[in-house]
Amino acid sequence: MDGWAHNTQPGLETFFTPWHALFYSGFGAVAAWMGWSVWRRRPAAGSWRAAVPAGYGLGLAGTALFLLSGIGDLIVTTPLRSAWADPALGRRAGLGRLLPAVLSVTLAGGAAITLGVQCVLMQAVTGLDDAGLAVLGLAGAAVVEALLAVLRPAEPPRRRMRAFCAAAPVGFWGVYLGGIALGDRGLGWKPELWGGALVWSSLTLLALGMVMFPPPVPVGTAGRQAEDRLH
Repeated sequence: MDGWAHNTQPGLETFFTPWHALFYSGFGAVAAWMGWSVWRRRPAAGSWRAAVPAGYGLGLAGTALFLLSGIGDLIVTTPLRSAWADPALGRRAGLGRLLPAVLSVTLAGGAAITLGVQCVLMQAVTGLDDAGLAVLGLAGAAVVEALLAVLRPAEPPRRRMRAFCAAAPVGFWGVYLGGIALGDRGLGWKPELWGGALVWSSLTLLALGMVMFPPPVPVGTAGRQAEDRLH
């Protein structure tokens, strides 16, 4: 039905359509069933890898790939395709007119590379003995990608960037540590430790953002400060 909608309704470029809702609700039901099947076997199996029922491995891999593809279509390719199809740009649009969309493609996907891929590679070193940690890393990276899409930190006003810096570490580590706690029935850490990890990682990135992009100095303030130092 989604393919029919795209082929019969020209200009349909938004993600939020009834056909997408039908399409992704079916995916969600299948993904939830497979995830629950693994979850209920986890205590007896002893590890996430052993908890995967026979024949479900490729299905779970396909589910993860489908999820990442859907996120990529929403926040990576959509801005560029929409800009490219804009009639106002003309047939020979220059880079300057397409630059916002290009920047969107460049920024989106950065979290998947710097966070998700690293989490997968870290587990690959041990032969994916605890593949669940790789999945949690990808899920945390997806949360950061969603924050990028919603907050758009590269655009003004500057508070978008500050909000992203404060929220991104909490989103990533919240998913990662929360998933470990659910799987292991607790982290084994006191609340002061895991809470401090969330708060301080957030404050650290926010401080770096403030240093790299300080608030603008009001006109005339710099001159008065220099004059005060001379006196």
